[in-house]
Order: sequence, then structure tokens, then C-alpha cells
Amino acid sequence: MAIYLKFKGISAKGFDSLHAIGLTMSHKWTSDAVERISNHCMKEVRERLDKNAWTISYDNVQIPFRVFSQRLDNKDQFGNGTAATVYIKQDTKPLSDDMNLQLQRKRENGLKSPLTELEIIQLALDSHARIQDQTEYIILRTLLESPDFKFKTYSGKDSELLKAPPAVDPLPCGRDHITLQYLLGTIDIPEASYEDNSRLISEWFKQLGWDSLTEQKRIATSRVIAFIGDQLTMDHLRGLFKFCAEDENSFEHLDFSVLVFGWLHLQMAFATSLHKQYGGTTHGRGLQQAFTLLEKKGLTKVLTKGPFHHNLNETLNHIAEAHFQEEWLQLGKVEKLSDLREQPPAELKRLASRIVRRCASTEGMNYIDSLPEQQRDEERRQITMWNRDVLQYLVLNDVVRDGDVGLMELLLPHMFIRFNGAGKGKYAIEVLELLQGLHKEWPDKIW
Repeated sequence: MAIYLKFKGISAKGFDSLHAIGLTMSHKWTSDAVERISNHCMKEVRERLDKNAWTISYDNVQIPFRVFSQRLDNKDQFGNGTAATVYIKQDTKPLSDDMNLQLQRKRENGLKSPLTELEIIQLALDSHARIQDQTEYIILRTLLESPDFKFKTYSGKDSELLKAPPAVDPLPCGRDHITLQYLLGTIDIPEASYEDNSRLISEWFKQLGWDSLTEQKRIATSRVIAFIGDQLTMDHLRGLFKFCAEDENSFEHLDFSVLVFGWLHLQMAFATSLHKQYGGTTHGRGLQQAFTLLEKKGLTKVLTKGPFHHNLNETLNHIAEAHFQEEWLQLGKVEKLSDLREQPPAELKRLASRIVRRCASTEGMNYIDSLPEQQRDEERRQITMWNRDVLQYLVLNDVVRDGDVGLMELLLPHMFIRFNGAGKGKYAIEVLELLQGLHKEWPDKIW
């Protein structure tokens, strides 16, 4: 209880009061215990770095420092620093010592042959069929999970046709595959510039015991370190990598680094792009009208703080579910979803595929465009485009949650096209950099 309260920010005076009535240990005891735990964890993470594969991520952290008796030399402060986490895969051995050299050679060749537009389009075409299977399953799941359908009492509930398609390349799970997380000490350096990021890397290495010339040489010649972060962190590290290209040695060049964006931030960027594209007005059509009908407050403008993404994600799922259930009623030619219980699993599967093709795809939009102008339904076309785009968002959420890294990779060319067309140029570059690394610049063992 004392350690819990310590990390909830209880003051020393509060500890003294709780200790006096026998509820917690003293503030001094708690501080010493936390320090011992921290030292033990840092020793443990240093030992594991040579035994297992690992990655590191870091981002800004803001900590308010409050005082209870303010004076000129004792005022409240709002600290801006950076916190880092090391993730250790205990089921995976570290890369071989020659992987650093392989990475440098492969990267050198890759820089001379960047991905072309045709290659990206071909990657998108090759992955389309598998993503289509996933979208059909999401449409089908919308029906099966609806209360009206009552799937538990459906006669064909055990049919293989109603199950999710097999994962492309799922992460292993179980006790032996749990990822270990270790927090490093928070640094009083804001992640605001290239110089700040350079100092932060030095600080992280210092905490990990890599601040000697001998260790720096070992990092430069036989280590590969993956850094993960949001778009701003990756942009700073990539800029630092470019600026250091003519420094004196491989350690200063950061040749050992592999840079990968965090997928949570990709999901957030996708959600905000849908918000921007389909916002509309409260009196017309679009998300704003839905926000009003659902009484969702705080979603009018895109925010970066608070529970905005959680609320937006929840609302997007509700709106998508309503649209897809309406499509089931229309194409199934029924008045209630429960009427579809009379159909066999094969027919439900066929209807789900038909909904995707006609009501949630570019094919459906092209069909509307091919009609004579007086027969075109622009509102129907807009709904079809919304269904198509939100389905891709739902697929992204599913595969990230389930850990299907194979399907995550197949989504990348589609994400690039999406962000490039939606005005999210920075995330389009991040996705393009990852595609370039996977297909041109990284040895197989690294990607």
C-alpha cells in the first residue's frame, strides 16, 4: 500500500500521518524500498540485454511538482522530461554479431534502389484478396454478434464458414512468450530537438551501462537496436541519422539503429483522417450528425489529449455497425436481422461477400459512377466510400489487437495510399520508410 501511494504522488506529510496511525510504512522506508527495487530491475535488464532480443521506446512525459507552502524560492513547477521503456522478448535470441554489418550493406544497396510507385501498387494488389477476406468476416461478425440474430441458438453456429479466416503470421502466445517491460529512469530532457534526442540516446545507454568507449565500439560493430516511438520521435531520430552521416565513426553515424513507428499512433492517425474526411455538419450528413444523435460530446474537434481517441474509436465502431446492419437488411431483403436466421451459413457468407463488393468497395463506387447522371445516387456513393474506408480501419484494429503481424504488413501499402490521399503526409512517409526497410534495406532476420 505504501508503494502504491508513493507512485500516486502522496506527499511526505501524508505518509507521516498514515504511518502514525499504522496504515503504511514511513516515507523514508518507502523511498528506500523503491530505490532498491529500481536498482534490482536495472541490474536485471542489463543482464537480459545480452541474452534476448529487445527494443526500446521513449516519449515525452509531463510531471507537475507541487509545493504546499509557496515562497519565492519554493514554487510549483511543471517538469518536461522523457520516459523510456525496454521491451524484452524472452523467447527470442539476440541477433548475431555480424547482423550489424549485414544491415549496413543492405541499407547501402537499398538507398540506391528505393521502392517505386509500381512496386507499392503491386504490393497492394497482391494483398487485396486476403484483406478482402477479413473485411467480409467483419461484415459477417456484425450480423452474428447482433442481439437480434441470437447466434448462440442459430442452427449453423458451428459451421467453419462462419469462423474468422486463419491469421497470416500471428505472434506466438503463452507463458513462455510474454514480453517483459522495464522502465528506465525518467530524464529531465524534453524531446524537443535533434540535440535533445542525441542527448537522450546517450542517457539511455548510460543507464544500460553502455557509456564506455569499449561498449560503444561493441554497439557500433555488433549491435542492432530498434527504436520505437510516435511520428515526432521517429522524425527526429531519422533527421539525426541523416545529420550524422559524415561523423567520425559508425557509433556516431547511428548505423546500429532501426527506426519503427508505434502502431497505436498509426491507428490514431487513421481515426483522425476519417474524422477529417467524413466530418460533415450537424444538420447534414456525416460524423457530426452522428455525434449529435448519439450525444457524443467532445468529438467536434480533433484533440491530442484526454480520452479523445478512445471516444472517437468507440463512436466509429458504433456508426460502422449501424451502417452494416442496414446493409444486411437491404441486401438480405428482410425487415429484421432475426429473419436471416433462416438462411444457411453458406448463404450468409455469400451475402457478406456481396455487401462488401456492392456497398463497401471501390468496385461499388465505380458502378454508381458508370450509371447515367440522372440515375446516380450521390448519397449512396458517399455511404459506399465510408463503408470501404471504415472497414479498412476496423481491419487495422483487429490485426493489431490479435497480433497478426503478417496481415499488419499486408496493410502497409494500403495505409500509404490512404495517408497520402488524406493529407497525412507525415504518416505516409513513416509507412513508406517501413516498406522501404522491409523490402529493400533490412536483412530478413531484422524484419
